[in-house]
Amino acid sequence: MSKKTSHWEDTAFFIGTLLLTAGGGLVIQAALELELVYAKLVWGGVGLVWGAVLIRVWLFRERGR
Repeated sequence: MSKKTSHWEDTAFFIGTLLLTAGGGLVIQAALELELVYAKLVWGGVGLVWGAVLIRVWLFRERGR
C-alpha cells in the first residue's frame, strides 16, 4: 500500500519545478539580450538554486517513505 504525498510536498515540488523553469528561462533570456543582463542572471540563478533545493527536499521525503 503506497502512502499519499502530503499537500506541502506536492506544493514544494510544483513550486520547485516552476522556479527551475523560470530561472532557466531568465538565464537564457539574459544570454540573448544585453539589457539588464546582470539582474536576469542573478534572479535566474536564484530561481534555479531554490527550485533545485525544493525538488531535492521533495525527493528526500519521497525516498524516506
